[in-house]
Amino acid sequence: MVHSSQSRNRLLILRSCTKHNRALRVFGFVAVLLGFIATWIPELHSETASVKLFAAASTSVPVQELVSILNNEDGIRIVPVFAASGALARQIEHGAPADIFLSAHPVWMDRLEKSKRLRRETRRDAIGNCLVLARAPTEPKLPSISKNLIEVLQRHRFAIGDPAFVPAGFYAKEVLDNLGAWKKLSRTLARLPSARHVLLLLERGEVSAGFVYRSDTYASKNIQIDQTIEQKMYSEIVYPIAIIDRAHNSPQTESAYNFLTSPRAIQVFEKHGFRPLTKKC
Repeated sequence: MVHSSQSRNRLLILRSCTKHNRALRVFGFVAVLLGFIATWIPELHSETASVKLFAAASTSVPVQELVSILNNEDGIRIVPVFAASGALARQIEHGAPADIFLSAHPVWMDRLEKSKRLRRETRRDAIGNCLVLARAPTEPKLPSISKNLIEVLQRHRFAIGDPAFVPAGFYAKEVLDNLGAWKKLSRTLARLPSARHVLLLLERGEVSAGFVYRSDTYASKNIQIDQTIEQKMYSEIVYPIAIIDRAHNSPQTESAYNFLTSPRAIQVFEKHGFRPLTKKC
């Protein structure tokens, strides 16, 4: 049922969720934008900045490792810019000098493809992920996904990435929609600018639980997976990658793209909790 309505559901990520969290969304987007500008401007004029990779924030740990490998072994310098996929896609639409885009949700790649921002025949699904419910080790184990869990979450504060532009939050909303609980919980949950912000609140003990990617939990020693959400509860999580169609892509762009989609790169992603597309959650 989830997959049959996936195209319709993707459109929901582009809508504003509620007025209650509008200020938080604006704050998050501005924070991402300022971080992007701080990263972009110094590199824009750098002659050694061969390839600019715009990548979903959730991929930062494995991508940094892959960037190091490529630089050390092939002498190709990649300049990564990490943020929420929606924020990065909007920046590319407005002319940001990205060479490669790695998105945490197909909807943002769809958007760039429709606006003819992608180099033809370079779009492909690179890697997958799984959605989990995480908690701090000091919190008691939660009931399995059911009505009992919803009752627990109604009594405690929990967090998700904002579904308006954070893919992990969109998948979490799908789960809550399928449980018939979104309307009950949407006014009390914390909607944050990225999945990493959810992790931060969990680590600080400011929320009891949060929906994040499995890979996010590998980057934190202070939280643990309470339960892995069944795949049938949400759309399959895939990370599409493509080369951005620019007038002056550097010669190293294609080499970097080929490496990022290679079996060796997939092994690095898997080591950090991502799911090869040939495997299930």
